[in-house]
Amino acid sequence: MATVTSAARKLWDRGAILRELNLPPEEWVSFPHRVRLSGPSAADLVEYRADAQAWSRTLNDSAANAEWNLVTKRIRAGVLGMQTIPTAAIISTPTVALNLLGRAQTADASTYRELLAATEVLDYLAREIALRRPFDVLAAGDEWPILVKVAQWLLANPRPGIYVRQVPVPGLHTKVIEQHRPILTRLLDTVLAAADIAPQHSDFAHRFGFINEARSVRIRGDRGVLGLPLQGAEPTSHLESDAAPAARPALVHPTLGVLLTDDSLGDVTWPVTALAALDAPAVGVRELVVVENKISFLTTPHQPGRLILWGAGYGADQLLHALEWRDRVAVTYWGDLDTHGLHILDAVRARAPQVRSVLMDLDTLEAHKPYWGREGRQRAGALIHLTESEQLLYQALLHGEFGESLRLEQEYIGYERVAFALSTPSSR
Repeated sequence: MATVTSAARKLWDRGAILRELNLPPEEWVSFPHRVRLSGPSAADLVEYRADAQAWSRTLNDSAANAEWNLVTKRIRAGVLGMQTIPTAAIISTPTVALNLLGRAQTADASTYRELLAATEVLDYLAREIALRRPFDVLAAGDEWPILVKVAQWLLANPRPGIYVRQVPVPGLHTKVIEQHRPILTRLLDTVLAAADIAPQHSDFAHRFGFINEARSVRIRGDRGVLGLPLQGAEPTSHLESDAAPAARPALVHPTLGVLLTDDSLGDVTWPVTALAALDAPAVGVRELVVVENKISFLTTPHQPGRLILWGAGYGADQLLHALEWRDRVAVTYWGDLDTHGLHILDAVRARAPQVRSVLMDLDTLEAHKPYWGREGRQRAGALIHLTESEQLLYQALLHGEFGESLRLEQEYIGYERVAFALSTPSSR
């Protein structure tokens, strides 16, 4: 039974169940699905006859209860003569496969069917996009109909020359676009006329004719690197920054020996274009640390040669993409231990393959059990840029191995653990 359920789960993870639940049988690709069963040999049937019979009985009962089909064959088993043993299971339909899974998947399948219906107002190509990317549609959730309405509006008003936030669609705000940019881009690439798309541009605004709102990024690093006055000097920087601080005694962590206060450290907000124009390696930057959440950004230990960026969640991949010098420094990413955090990491590594993550593994999750929380809506789908340890964490979270919709926000990870993980810059 476990083998058949595992096969159904793999079909779910590929999106095959969600997709083919909403297709007519003649368009199914994954069903009927055959699952090979590893059964006893002829010698096993003789030596372990009772166990083999119990195994066969269990499979027959499970098949009858779950409505999948059992394939058998006859083999000669010594003194027992001809015996019938199961050799394969046939999951005949996506409905049968769904019934092998849990209530969460059943609820997601119902939600997806409702969201897919919202796409009918566009055209069949838009529906194809939604069928190919079912987990992106589920991740958008209640915001999926908003994305469809954006596509409708752009069909009627191509290349509008306004800010995205000015699009007159109820519920639309820039975070909706930022978080669901990949699937909205695919949707618009599908339904808009070729003349209304600038394919040479990867950023959303330029691609679809919006005014590009200059993005800013908050940075911590050496004051000299950031063009800030050193201790006791008069301010000279024209960029938004903190004022030169008054002298104060340095605070040192009692066991780690790292500085908790550092007058050589600056905290600035720059346009991304200004950070991109900085020749970071030439001014001594050796490592870039991108952090998902604000409080973690503010408390990430600093050391010479390190720039710390507040990635602010989704969009961190585009931030890195804008920095052409990213391939000349080591890059570290640290985010929440939840499905969304791992999707962000996957997108970041797609832009910068050398990226290492810190504290995004099962050991960290299990060490902070008192601080586990719940993720509002998980984001599923295949992630191809994760390492083995990251993938183990992703699958454990996705399949509820420690609890349903589990998450650990990075702010709850102990400071000592953070400092140790970041004590040595990553290698390029």
